[in-house]
Amino acid sequence: MNSIVSDLRTRWSLVKGALAISMAAPDRAERRRAATTYLTAPEADGGEAARLQADGFAPWALPTTTKNALIAVYRDTEAKRRGTPNKNQSSGKAFFDEALSTDDLKRHPVFLEAALDEQLLRTLIRSSGLVPHLESIDMLISSPAPGPLTASQLWHRDVNDQVILKLFVYLEDVGPENGPFVFIPAGLSSRVPRRGSHYRSDEAVAACVGQSEWREVQGPAGTAFLIDTGNCMHYGSRCQARRAAYVVTYSSGLKFMDRARSWEAIAGERAASLTSLQRLVCGF
Repeated sequence: MNSIVSDLRTRWSLVKGALAISMAAPDRAERRRAATTYLTAPEADGGEAARLQADGFAPWALPTTTKNALIAVYRDTEAKRRGTPNKNQSSGKAFFDEALSTDDLKRHPVFLEAALDEQLLRTLIRSSGLVPHLESIDMLISSPAPGPLTASQLWHRDVNDQVILKLFVYLEDVGPENGPFVFIPAGLSSRVPRRGSHYRSDEAVAACVGQSEWREVQGPAGTAFLIDTGNCMHYGSRCQARRAAYVVTYSSGLKFMDRARSWEAIAGERAASLTSLQRLVCGF
């Protein structure tokens, strides 16, 4: 049943992706114009924006207080969640659990604060040429699952919008057994034709880009990176042991994910203290 649901979700995602390529988000042009307002200051991100633009990947240094807060909240929420049925899962993937509820996002401000860090947002603007829209915030728990590799365990690009950038933060140590995130830099990924199957096997990708060019992101809890999942071939969650990650998705404004229009309600009273840039990223 899970595999059927996953396949249907994949097919719908591809339909939405095709529409995204052919249509403009309602405020995409405004987001491109607004970007110039926030690019007047000298670049102060250490070159991450240039690297993200060129390679589709850049390590990211979270503020220590933010990193520690995310890990602490993860440990607290997981301790309460384990052993109880999860009602938040919506991916339909047996190996993949979307663990954050809307109540979690409201209860723990750090989830939204980390996604709206102004230095991070300015780096995304420099990389993409527009003010991104905050599509989703989640805590993704990957676990071992029997059977053949499927869905996002296989090589793919995200196709939901013309711009899709993500922030990953590992919430536990991630080694080879934890199903680390694996990607191919954007330039080399262009060798893999976009036509054909959405998901590709290792053999199919290796015929275009040798395995020596594949990049695997391992690291201790708190390891963070930015990735252009629309242009980088990638996969993850090939787990022999659990992997936990805080994942934020940004788009060009198509608002294709469930939470993409809910940030004002989630921020609540905190919305009044957000900067003009943060409010634009949230869509209000």
